[in-house]
Amino acid sequence: MLGLVIACGGGGDGPGVTPPPDNTPATVTLSATGTATITSGNTLTLTANVLTRDGRPVSGATVVWTSSNPQIATVDNGLITAILVGTTQVTAAVGSVTSAPIAITTVAGAATRLALRTQPGGAAVGAAFTTQPVVEVRDAAGNVVSTASAAVTAAVASGGGALAGTATVSTANGVATFTDLGMTGVAGARTLSFSATSLTAATSGSFTLSPGAPAQLVITRQPVGGAVAAPLLTQPIVELRDVSGNVSTGSTAQVTAGLSGFTGTVGGTVSVAAAAGVATFSNLQVNGQPGTYSLTFATAGVPGVTARAVVLPAIVFGFGNQKVQILDAGANATPAVSSGSAATFTARAPSRVSVDNAGRLTANNEGQGFLVASNALGADSVLAIVTRSAGGPVVRTSLGSYVLVPGDTTVIDLVLDPRTTPVGALTAIVSLNTQDFAPRYAIASVNNPGVQVAAAETNPNVFRFSIVTTTPIVAPLVFGRLALVSGPLNSRLTLTVTAADVFAPDGQDLFTRMTSTFYPFVFR
Repeated sequence: MLGLVIACGGGGDGPGVTPPPDNTPATVTLSATGTATITSGNTLTLTANVLTRDGRPVSGATVVWTSSNPQIATVDNGLITAILVGTTQVTAAVGSVTSAPIAITTVAGAATRLALRTQPGGAAVGAAFTTQPVVEVRDAAGNVVSTASAAVTAAVASGGGALAGTATVSTANGVATFTDLGMTGVAGARTLSFSATSLTAATSGSFTLSPGAPAQLVITRQPVGGAVAAPLLTQPIVELRDVSGNVSTGSTAQVTAGLSGFTGTVGGTVSVAAAAGVATFSNLQVNGQPGTYSLTFATAGVPGVTARAVVLPAIVFGFGNQKVQILDAGANATPAVSSGSAATFTARAPSRVSVDNAGRLTANNEGQGFLVASNALGADSVLAIVTRSAGGPVVRTSLGSYVLVPGDTTVIDLVLDPRTTPVGALTAIVSLNTQDFAPRYAIASVNNPGVQVAAAETNPNVFRFSIVTTTPIVAPLVFGRLALVSGPLNSRLTLTVTAADVFAPDGQDLFTRMTSTFYPFVFR
């Protein structure tokens, strides 16, 4: 039997063997400690020393740099860049080993530009902004440069208008605070600019300039009279406006009507509250004797305004183009009437045209006649023209009134109105007749496509027009134009438009169906 004996060595490394070194990072220190101050925009470079427990440097270690507030200063591989004013902590770490922090304080750099701390707002014409602008002097990074001294000037950048108040303000601790800026101008969007020597200017955000407090009254619809003691035909509208002419939309002030230039009183609702700065009257009338009146308008704290003068007669029969009525026999019309008392109606030629107690006209027979409305203070008339033939052609003027203003120049169109009867040719005589003054006028023919018109003055104040066409005239045709200068006050002039002959397109004589007209103009 064989026996096997194995000998084993004892424990330990044995003599002459050295354990490997421990290169684990144990400490991280920075090349600067405590605190450091850097001007915004400048840099500072730090290094990190990484050591083992026994104080040996660790080469090739990956160092992670951290800033506790990168907005104040950033750090990249030990390069610290200052940005915003403030303090941040910078550290370096290798694995779980972190250095003691260094406190980095950023201070403002050189002043380069202006910027708005507080935007302007609450702008109304003629008043100081309710929010006044505040402007800062800043460095390139946007820090307020508290040591900067500058004079900052405000101006209008867009929208137009003018600034009011103290437009140039000196900075205190790098800040310019405006206190009394205001604006005038047309309401709307605005921006302001702010500038200072050697600094980049700043522009505000957009804000709205609103209408201001009332500073003036403006009549936007002038009153037009009817008759005394009757409501005005056109009631006035008065706007309250600020110093720049904007309607003061926030105003509800009372506007009161009065009277100037004549003895009388104003009736109706004489005091009206403005709605969004506009006072609209609805039933004003002037009581007194017939004559020329001017309405006045007033409100507290604002200069008054006087309306254009209106002539108020005792009574008005027929408004505007109702002063001349052209009717076929058997037709009716009721012209408007304005009177402070009940009117009485009379027909001057009742066989041609009559009128009832309500002012309703009835055309009876061919010809012309005046219808008169009267009250205790006076009278007024309407001229009625009864045609020769129902639907037959008429030579007339473009005017609906025979009343003209003294001294005015009135352009009068001479019209062939075929109504329902087509016309092919016409000869018309136009004459001006007066014994009161020498009329002043200019007359000319008016050509239309496909129509030949010839005109000649055959005698002083007498004109002959000839119209020929190959295309039937089926709509009113202006063949002549008269520019007449009105005569003196209360003078008279008659304009007569007479058809000498008239034919249908097929040559049929239409003279027996043709109506001629005359207009006894009154200047008043």
